[in-house]
Amino acid sequence: MISGVHAKGVKQMLEYIHGLPDQLEYCLQQEYRITIAGGISNVVVAGMGGSAIGGDVLRCCLSTRKSVPVLVSRDYRLPGFVGRDSLVLAVSYSGNTEETISAFEDARAKGARIIAVTTGGHLGSLAEKAGIPLITIPAGLPPRAALGYLFTPLALMAEMAGLADGIRDEIRETAAVLKEIREELCADDPDGSNSAFELALELKDCIPVIWAAGSDLEVAAMRWKGQINENAKAPAYYNCFPELNHNEFTGLEGPEMLTKRIAVIILRGGNEHPRIGRRMDITREILNDRITKFLTVKARGRSRMAQLFSLIYTGDFVSTYLAAIYGVDPVPVNLIEALKKRLQDG
Repeated sequence: MISGVHAKGVKQMLEYIHGLPDQLEYCLQQEYRITIAGGISNVVVAGMGGSAIGGDVLRCCLSTRKSVPVLVSRDYRLPGFVGRDSLVLAVSYSGNTEETISAFEDARAKGARIIAVTTGGHLGSLAEKAGIPLITIPAGLPPRAALGYLFTPLALMAEMAGLADGIRDEIRETAAVLKEIREELCADDPDGSNSAFELALELKDCIPVIWAAGSDLEVAAMRWKGQINENAKAPAYYNCFPELNHNEFTGLEGPEMLTKRIAVIILRGGNEHPRIGRRMDITREILNDRITKFLTVKARGRSRMAQLFSLIYTGDFVSTYLAAIYGVDPVPVNLIEALKKRLQDG
């Protein structure tokens, strides 16, 4: 199946995806000599695109635990509440993301406690010059293929700050679950026994709409959407139950020529609220004549972290197989690069 002019790019992306569980284990082996004093009242992860998604995974992992609020800021400025009791994690894979560098400087001006996570670049230089703790991660990947490197240090910092217990055990479980999924889904020549490839075939010539079964699974749906955008070069959209029943749901009344092109993928965890389960059943019944495809992907693992990553990892494979089906190279992001160049040119 993976053949043609862009086969090399598809195989390259599959190699990147293959390495995700190894990235988690790599970070566990690192010795982060960073001291984080107590008294933290909020955590803000400053980042963009693939560099920010690790912050969203952290946010969702901690959302159901006793912890301080975790916010992901995708902007040039940080929220007004950021101050001396804030822990700001400035994350930029390249180290040259202009929004993140601006947010980093804003955090310094506000007197926040800061940790920078990057491969180097301007952010790394600024952190070193200012004496701000710096976590340097391996380079050479597209940011969206470096999720393990971009998430794991954040989670370990949260544990070191006393904001969450048992993080290391959850990371180990997550890596083990991902290795099992990798054995099932990673193939140079996928066939009918590969569920990710089969799902990609279902999405061909459709508009994927990904719905998460609760806000604590939101990042998984967000990641699916972003990976289909960047890897398959195709539009995709996401939302969460129960919120989608209060707005997006109404938009599916028509016109039929549009709704018939939609394929809904529902991402389910292991412990959603029973009313969400009921909402999903009723939603599907009501939309049965309007939406031709309803597909379900179930999480694996015990911890919320493992469940989130299992959903995310499956979506990574689906998006890459969809790129192969469409005959596009999943690696380059030409529109993003064109925009960056125009911005640099003024």
